[in-house]
Amino acid sequence: MQTAIDFGYLWWLSCGHLAILLPALGALWLGRARGWLRWALAALALISAWSAAALFVVARFAPNTPPHLPTENFFRAGTGRMLDIGAGTGRSAIMALRARPQATLVALGQFGDSFGRHFGDEGPRPEERLMRNL
Repeated sequence: MQTAIDFGYLWWLSCGHLAILLPALGALWLGRARGWLRWALAALALISAWSAAALFVVARFAPNTPPHLPTENFFRAGTGRMLDIGAGTGRSAIMALRARPQATLVALGQFGDSFGRHFGDEGPRPEERLMRNL
């Protein structure tokens, strides 16, 4: 069972393509109704297709949901110790621990200014989010 966990991805990383898709589709509909030039309609169709495809990819890979283990060969013994260097908010660490619950994990991360700029300053600090997610 997959549950949403707070990895701190901002709204525009998970559903920001809707802000492009909806106006582009509206302009495409309006342009067809008013007989706009073909190149303008083609450009709007291309933008709509791109944003719809991006929305599909994001929905498929759900950034606020832990991913599935990419291969069953990963840490096949299932016990022992794993090291997650660059743990961030714990997305890969949670994936590994869900697949191999008997293992021990050490998560390391450097939560510098770049991390804060990427994930924003709202909400809990990245270290706190990692601990809460784990």
